[in-house]
Amino acid sequence: EAACPIRQNQIFLECCTSYVMIAREANSRDWPAISDISRRSGYNDYINRGGESYLDSGTVIIAEEDTPVGFSKVERLPDNSSWLSGLRVDPDHWRNGIGRLLTVKGIELARSSGSYAARMIVEDDNVRSRSLSEKLGFHNAAEYRFFSGGIDLHGYSLEDANVNDLLSIGWRFMDAGRSDEIPGKFYRKGGNLVFVNDQKTSFQVLSAGEDLIREGEGMTVCRENVYNSAFASLQIMEDFPAGILYEMFL
Repeated sequence: EAACPIRQNQIFLECCTSYVMIAREANSRDWPAISDISRRSGYNDYINRGGESYLDSGTVIIAEEDTPVGFSKVERLPDNSSWLSGLRVDPDHWRNGIGRLLTVKGIELARSSGSYAARMIVEDDNVRSRSLSEKLGFHNAAEYRFFSGGIDLHGYSLEDANVNDLLSIGWRFMDAGRSDEIPGKFYRKGGNLVFVNDQKTSFQVLSAGEDLIREGEGMTVCRENVYNSAFASLQIMEDFPAGILYEMFL
């Protein structure tokens, strides 16, 4: 039996410190507030670069008093898991439990949709978010490094690979063993095995036995235990150099 989709237009009430905070589904009228909260939180990344289309996929949850003060997103993935992302809180409302509220509601939406797991990436030096994740029951599943640009695939050949844990860049986790379709291909050259998405904008290095050469735009990622001297020519991403994949089975 197919799992139900994440329900829409749900309203939640939860007490944050001494006042009542509402968590609800965002709509197009919320975009200016979402953009402003993201910017005021210190981010100039994929959310504002993509504009209002950020609302087109998944379910964006708004936390508000009289006005929005925080948001996050939940997306259902092809492997029947849910991906939690984009947790941002207005700096004027930090330490009021809003991040916890949004994360708990994301978990509830993931569970109600029939997802078997909820996952998210947290920057390794984001102490507050790491502490919150662990207190809510997430565990550290893997650690990753991120680089600006792609990999020069000259001399690589297509390979029919099978890996059990593929981090599909664009902040989505995919388990290749569970997905009906993987939106990309594997390439090998010697000891190097690289996964590339169909748009050739995101790359995951699964093994590296010889030098990797940077090319063009996009993003490259590898697990911490894959990182070695072969990555010397790549440029570490300035705004997100390393992150932890947190996981919770539902």
